[in-house]
Amino acid sequence: ISYPGAFEGGTHHIFLVTDTAQGRAAGEAVAAWVRVQGGSSETRVLEELTTADLGAFHRGMSDFSAFCRDTLSVYRTDGCHIAFNLVGGFKTLVAYGVMLGMVWADELTYVFEGPGSPLLRIPKIPVSLAMDGTLREHVTTVRRLAGHLAVAPDELERLPEAVVYRIGDEADLSPWASRDWAALRPELYGAALLPSPSPKVVYGQGFAKSVSGLPTDRTRIVNERIDDLARWAEAAEGDKQKLNLRRLDVKPVKGGKPGTCLLYTSPSPRDRTR
Repeated sequence: ISYPGAFEGGTHHIFLVTDTAQGRAAGEAVAAWVRVQGGSSETRVLEELTTADLGAFHRGMSDFSAFCRDTLSVYRTDGCHIAFNLVGGFKTLVAYGVMLGMVWADELTYVFEGPGSPLLRIPKIPVSLAMDGTLREHVTTVRRLAGHLAVAPDELERLPEAVVYRIGDEADLSPWASRDWAALRPELYGAALLPSPSPKVVYGQGFAKSVSGLPTDRTRIVNERIDDLARWAEAAEGDKQKLNLRRLDVKPVKGGKPGTCLLYTSPSPRDRTR
């Protein structure tokens, strides 16, 4: 309410809500109120966002980081001014929001609980953490972290602390590394076929040769589909079906060993890469 131009044309509100009936209802109620005021709004559910379980909270924060990487980066490319409104939510989420806001937002806002409290506007701290060299050097480990695949402890130890965010035995890319990876990945994936990120995805003879010479956009798609395939191959049997995305479309090879799949590249951009 206090933010200048909050309901003017061109301003869009995204409410991040917990994956609960209460969270969804509350978010939709506030989003609907914004629309009544003439503003534009929507809600986004953060999966498994809860403080009841540390592991689930970590996965919820990973979803929060992914939202920043996948959604806010698009708004930034379009020249939008991004403000994190930290009012609402439990304290742990607010603390994490401050950390992510310093990376992804142009400013953070807050109001104290007292009546008539003025809007507190916190500008982004001009800090730059360039990690391209490290991400390139440890590209396979970084791909696994970005894909939420298990990484051996000794591999994690080889990464600088600023790259990894840990809670207990679980690890993820830090918000800073996630931001830099989102910017670096299109270039890296389009340059050449990368080594397989999973021991369960093995390239056959001639596969690298079939990819070499492809246009940049096609090479990028091949590497992205291999990421998809690695997540599918390492998933538990009960999760494989939901990870067999339409863009991946895994099918068994007739006469092949159980679990064997065929990955091929097609020359036409209209065809899928399998």
